[in-house]
Amino acid sequence: MPEGEWQPYLDCGGRDQRWRETDAEKRERSRLDAPMVDEVRQAAQVHRTVRQWMMREHIRPGVDLTRMCETLEAKVRALIDERGLEAGVAFPTGCSLNHVAAHWTPNPGDKTTLGSSDVMKLDFGTQASGTSPPALAAPRRRPPKPPPDPTQPPPNPLPTDPPPRSTAASSTPPSPCASIRPSTLSSRP
Repeated sequence: MPEGEWQPYLDCGGRDQRWRETDAEKRERSRLDAPMVDEVRQAAQVHRTVRQWMMREHIRPGVDLTRMCETLEAKVRALIDERGLEAGVAFPTGCSLNHVAAHWTPNPGDKTTLGSSDVMKLDFGTQASGTSPPALAAPRRRPPKPPPDPTQPPPNPLPTDPPPRSTAASSTPPSPCASIRPSTLSSRP
């Protein structure tokens, strides 16, 4: 997929954020993320292409919604080179009409058609290598923990009791509040 144009980082105030490009750790993370970014870019390009094609060629009043969803999913599979769960359609296509907010998909044999005054919400997803475009901020995997050292005793999972208090005189001066007795706190007449 074409890479596009790189822009320098700017924060909301327009201040320069060049440290993001010059920091070695940031550059290494970007290098490691490059394959995932390419997969997301491919899935986004297929989504854009299918969406434009459907609006231009297939979404018209009177269209059978079951057939429209099947056509859309077939186009996604053809453009993304479907590989089972690894690449293809991310989730079933939803085409909710009018008062139905979302997640309605026609069942096979359903004869619902798009009317000229209907409002349709078309929801479909693409994925490449198990990654769909909204997954840009996916959590990173933690490195595996090293195996425990057999020469060391296992850590105690329960907290230990605190050490006993010393009964010897303390070298710290007494608190000024320690000399106040309850009788001196009573209200005055």
